[in-house]
Amino acid sequence: MTATKIKKVAKVEADYKNLFIKALKFYNKGKFDNAIRCCNKSLEIEPKQGEVYSLLAVISKQCGKIGDAIYFLKKSVEECPEYIEGYSNLAILFNNCHMFDDAIIYFKKILDIEPNNTYAMCQIAHTLNKIGKIDDSFDFYKNAVKSYSDERFLQSYIESYISLGNIYSSKGKLKESIEYYEKAIANDNENKFPEAYVNLLQNTLYKDGFETWNNLLNSSITKIKNISGEKADLLTSLAIANWIEEKDDESLKNIAESKKIIEKNPNYKNFTYVNTYNNFLEMLILSYKENSVKSVVESNPNEIYFIGDSHSLTCSNKVIDIGSKSYNCNTKFISGCKIGSVACVDVNSSIV
Repeated sequence: MTATKIKKVAKVEADYKNLFIKALKFYNKGKFDNAIRCCNKSLEIEPKQGEVYSLLAVISKQCGKIGDAIYFLKKSVEECPEYIEGYSNLAILFNNCHMFDDAIIYFKKILDIEPNNTYAMCQIAHTLNKIGKIDDSFDFYKNAVKSYSDERFLQSYIESYISLGNIYSSKGKLKESIEYYEKAIANDNENKFPEAYVNLLQNTLYKDGFETWNNLLNSSITKIKNISGEKADLLTSLAIANWIEEKDDESLKNIAESKKIIEKNPNYKNFTYVNTYNNFLEMLILSYKENSVKSVVESNPNEIYFIGDSHSLTCSNKVIDIGSKSYNCNTKFISGCKIGSVACVDVNSSIV
């Protein structure tokens, strides 16, 4: 190739790449029509640009044109068969549209290109889990943790350990579930997965009892406080720990922080039990401060008790009056409170 031809090729390449850069700038400013024009001009020069088709798909999706988004993403992998991001984006879009079989097909195409892609294995497992194929998802999660060798896939690696723990937990195999949660935490150096801590604490309580649970919670407090992201569950766990240590004011502070997170995130995954636990513990502390239940606890320390059993808490069959309300102590509740305390849920509430 002559020097003149090399210069022409370089100019053409610069032209279509610059057009894509301009398209991105227009997109970031919300000027979608201009972005689309730049994308189309870029593709006229060089059709084999997966990322350009992906941008057109993103714009289409944001404009509510799901069919167009699917078309552009399919075009991205047709023109660029090795474009892994295109397969991934297409699979994610199918997942969001509840087209789960199609999602699995395109995640598997990633494995055709990269057989040890931990992310793809984990996503296939998530999708299978979502449609109730638990045993199949289990196999893919196991393969995901076995295949892990690339730090790009660390999040999927940790998610796979947590999901394996969840599957074992659902089958009542607490020992195995705890082992997998511990492996997830051991790799979570940036403290991004509060679910692993929550589930580990919960299953430790069920398997080994209150004392072991309390020791684990106290030994994890420093790390828990540094958890990033949504950590309402862990703040509630801290509230319990502080309450056990009779640090009621600290406990109330933890509850308040947990409630703030839930208020900002109405779709918080563990909303029901965290919110219920917060309300219960707050009520108990405040009532105890007012001596409303203190005499009952001290006079009947062995008659009112808790037994943790699969998210439930069982108390002796009593009704206790706190102020003007009656609370039923034979109500299913979250486990984890200390023996000799009172669990009270408003009999008129729908929280169980």
